[in-house]
Amino acid sequence: MTLPDPLGFGLGLLLPAIVLGGLAIFVPRALFVRMKPTLFSVGLNLLASGFLLVLAGAVCFAMMYALQAPGVGGALLAEPVSAIAQFLKLGISSSLIWAPILLLVGFGLAQRTEA
Repeated sequence: MTLPDPLGFGLGLLLPAIVLGGLAIFVPRALFVRMKPTLFSVGLNLLASGFLLVLAGAVCFAMMYALQAPGVGGALLAEPVSAIAQFLKLGISSSLIWAPILLLVGFGLAQRTEA
């Protein structure tokens, strides 16, 4: 007999996808306000946004794992390097969700720049 998923489909899959998709729209726009409107700064913006979104994905997965299995906190303390590496790998794999959105936002920001 399997235990029911405490997060369910909505919280376990849809909520992180919506949050990461929203961050993929918000983060580059927020960073663009603080940069010069050049194509080089748009490229740096997308790199910085991608890095921040990988970290956000890793934190999101760590929180989901902590909600589903209370022993995750102990695993983080026992093997912090391997646990952080695992969550960063999951954060990178979450780019399937947010990378296309980030690229579309980047193309929109590139249209606002000077040549």
